[in-house]
Amino acid sequence: MGVCGTPLEIGWKVLARVPPAYGDPCRIVGDIQSPPRRLYVRVNTAKIGVDEYIELAHRFGVELHVDEEVPHAVWAPVEGPFQLRKYRGWVVADKRAAESVLMGSDLYAPGVIMAGGFSRGDKVSIYSPNRVHVGNGIAQLSPQEMISGSHGIAVRVTEPRYRSVRVHDLPGYDEGLVYGQSISSMYVGLIPRLSDSDVIVDLTAAPGGKVSHIAQRAVEEGISPEIIAVDRPSKAERLRETLRRLGLDGIVRVYGGDSRKITKWLPSVKGRATIVVVDPPCSNLGVRPKVMEKRGDKDIASLASYQRSILWEASRLLAPGGLLIYSTCTLTADENQGNRAWAIDRLNLEPVEAPPFRRPLKGGVGELLFSPLQGIPGFYIALLRRPG
Repeated sequence: MGVCGTPLEIGWKVLARVPPAYGDPCRIVGDIQSPPRRLYVRVNTAKIGVDEYIELAHRFGVELHVDEEVPHAVWAPVEGPFQLRKYRGWVVADKRAAESVLMGSDLYAPGVIMAGGFSRGDKVSIYSPNRVHVGNGIAQLSPQEMISGSHGIAVRVTEPRYRSVRVHDLPGYDEGLVYGQSISSMYVGLIPRLSDSDVIVDLTAAPGGKVSHIAQRAVEEGISPEIIAVDRPSKAERLRETLRRLGLDGIVRVYGGDSRKITKWLPSVKGRATIVVVDPPCSNLGVRPKVMEKRGDKDIASLASYQRSILWEASRLLAPGGLLIYSTCTLTADENQGNRAWAIDRLNLEPVEAPPFRRPLKGGVGELLFSPLQGIPGFYIALLRRPG
């Protein structure tokens, strides 16, 4: 058993790095094991209006609701947790697949680690690697087929622990009418004021949620800023696919490369950006639901150092007066408030007042904090500006 009586292996030193503003760390660890109370998607207003999409979804039997603060966000309720029967047949899924099954997604063969005790067509129980029972379903493959490199659906999930709409099954998903995104992260794309003269750069941009939100706002507002999205080559194609589905590929230029060295391989953007978005890899402690997590203080220190290397390069892109939006889906002060303080001290940036949103918790100047105790994913945003 991990900290706070849960199976999550998060060190006490890590929890001590969670600022009090987020709430009691043990309550947070408990809450991130379950999904948010609402499943959010962002309506792509470059293609369809929010009210029009809600009406379309209603015709397909899906009831959606508009968020109280974010105009592009709609949500469906999340039901559960449900009691699950244990079947003789069992399948162990990897962490990512198990967390998807928990919310009702089918289990695909590449996500299976072990399986046994059943034949194709039998009902089976699905577990995470640390033996959390995440759902039940009907085996579409034999145990041998599941672990022999097969593809396709291994288990058709019929009894998940939690239930809501499936984002990929929403009407118009394939046509790019909606994009699955947490409500907390949508604030990043909502914050900046946009104009035709903007040069906007999103570093570590894949899979594309934040940059596509900014791009759809530009289309909605009838302006044409220069928008650049960067991520390493292995992720760049996925980013392009997202933008193509949303119909925004002609608006955003995608580059595959190391975000920490962009001024070397794309020197034309140095000192020109009016808006830079940095949402780097982090410890993900605000992401929910989690069936398992293993983080120690050395992990946090290593990630904070990596994040600073991206912030350093991002600061070199900024034009005088340019805005840096730094965000993470984690809760530790090292990766959030500590990096903000470092950027102010070492990069000569200054904090900027945030818009008067109602949902975020109060932090320092230009800080937006979102806690899992609010029933949403934990998140952090800092707003900084290059003087001039």
